Amino acid sequence: MKRFIVLIIAVFLLLAPESFSQDRPFGIGLIIGYHEPLNAGESYKAVYNSGGGQYGILFDYRIIEWLDLDLRLLRFTKSGFRVLIGDNGEVVETNNPEDLEILSITAGARWIFIQDDEYAPYLGASLGSWSISTESTIGDYRQSYDKTGIGFMVMAGVQLFQNKPFSMGIDLSYSTVPDMIGSEAGSTSYYYGETDIGGLSINFAFQYRF
Repeated sequence: MKRFIVLIIAVFLLLAPESFSQDRPFGIGLIIGYHEPLNAGESYKAVYNSGGGQYGILFDYRIIEWLDLDLRLLRFTKSGFRVLIGDNGEVVETNNPEDLEILSITAGARWIFIQDDEYAPYLGASLGSWSISTESTIGDYRQSYDKTGIGFMVMAGVQLFQNKPFSMGIDLSYSTVPDMIGSEAGSTSYYYGETDIGGLSINFAFQYRF
């Protein structure tokens, strides 16, 4: 993960032109959003019931008038309870807590298809690294699972007040990361035959531009 971050920063620096295409080409800020893990919907719903909040950091850089570089670091967490699945498919909730954490760092580009000082709608795509970690407690025994993989994300959104010191944006994104779960016999995802993580997110960004 650390090597990936260093690589992305290096690409940003190498692609930066000497002259900027707008008054405030750099942006850095916070992301607050909601994530619904659709890709492992059955096993996720059985343990965690519903989606939840996520937060992170957004960096962007306007390369040329209609193209932004986009770098995101996001963290999603959720707590639930381990479940037992009977032979007939009945899901029985236990009193044993289970915690989930998903971290991602993605880098990509956003195509801005309308130019205006006040707003800039865009479509984008990114590649990145996702890590998933779960930990459950059964009495004095703790069981954990960790895995890292490569996935991609597509997005559509709009940035507001892009030439002001403070801007904001909203976007809808879909991500998928293959072969991250479902390999452990007896796990909920193994029972449902689900292997990928990811899903639908809506994010709000609040940035300082310079």
